[in-house]
Amino acid sequence: MIEPGALAPKQGAQSARKPQVPVVASSRPRTSSLVDVHPFTPAHAYPQLDLLDGVVRQWRPDRRTRRLLETLFRRSGIANRYMSLPDFGRDADARLYREPGTQPSTQERMQLFAELAPLQALGAARPLVERHGVAGRITHVVTSCCTGFMAPGWDLAVIDGLGLSSGVGRVHVGYMGCHAAANALHVAHSFALTRSDALVLVIANELSSLHFNFSDRIDNLLSCTIFADGAAAALIGGEEWRDGARAALGGFASQRVPDTGALMGWRIGDTGFEMDLSPELPGAIERFLGRDEIARTLPPLGEVQDLVHAGGKTILEAFAAGRGGSADSLRYSFDVLTQHGNMSSGTILYIVSRWLDDPSGTGEAEAYAFGPGVVAERFHLSRAA
Repeated sequence: MIEPGALAPKQGAQSARKPQVPVVASSRPRTSSLVDVHPFTPAHAYPQLDLLDGVVRQWRPDRRTRRLLETLFRRSGIANRYMSLPDFGRDADARLYREPGTQPSTQERMQLFAELAPLQALGAARPLVERHGVAGRITHVVTSCCTGFMAPGWDLAVIDGLGLSSGVGRVHVGYMGCHAAANALHVAHSFALTRSDALVLVIANELSSLHFNFSDRIDNLLSCTIFADGAAAALIGGEEWRDGARAALGGFASQRVPDTGALMGWRIGDTGFEMDLSPELPGAIERFLGRDEIARTLPPLGEVQDLVHAGGKTILEAFAAGRGGSADSLRYSFDVLTQHGNMSSGTILYIVSRWLDDPSGTGEAEAYAFGPGVVAERFHLSRAA
């Protein structure tokens, strides 16, 4: 057995290896091509206050908890949410939350995930791939999800459903939370830089409604208030895909937010996945953005559009305050929050899509997302001429 530290250099010993030379980044970072993006809207639309009624019917909370739920729902800044579950409509044929006042097991939730996740993923990917006629040219599939597990994965259902090559490369970014689409894009970007003909299909796919947990913990109340289902797909290409792409993609960066490890978490329980979401999180993000060493790395406000994961109304307000801006500076993020809620990892792709579809939008954008850790992920987009 090798003792701990046995392979470390002895005190004062000289290494025979030459010292490593730091790698200096190019002044012109290489970019990949964001060919296109397609957000998918699940079948069941719930106005926010109708969803409140559905949650109350299922949960049957006491009077105090109901009042608190009503306050949270009304102040959320959300008008609509969409889900793949019909369970919260009046007289719905419930698929998961069938017995009022009871909690489905994690096994029951994952059985439904295995049925719904492939359908939702194909709903996002199929229109995008067929629009561009590229099923035969996709070289890799990169997926992200934190709301369910299955093996074989739902990415294989997408590959089969779209008729992709059986030799397509696969990477799954699992259980990283709301910033995982940024990580998936970073993987796709790296593939695109290795070969000029690379075409990577990225899918962020989440079924948050499977994890509504009916308890009076404030974290669970907030989860019921803001989270929704959704999926979005993007095509990222190498050099051969530059002509006709909608934007250049690059500038990936990751940064831990100090002393925030307990402020956001996602734990697997016996009755679904359980959210840890502290009310201290918005303030921590605002202070983080105000730190000199962070602020000087960010692009000037007004010259570049900020695209921020719609984690919640207070998160967006805190981000705007930390950047010294206003709510209008995050109009695409607030729009997605209002119309869809927080769809975890896929949300940032919905926001990117809104920016790309706006002909009056800026030519440059910086995208940001926050996830457990707390970790801030970001990337840069330059709109094609």
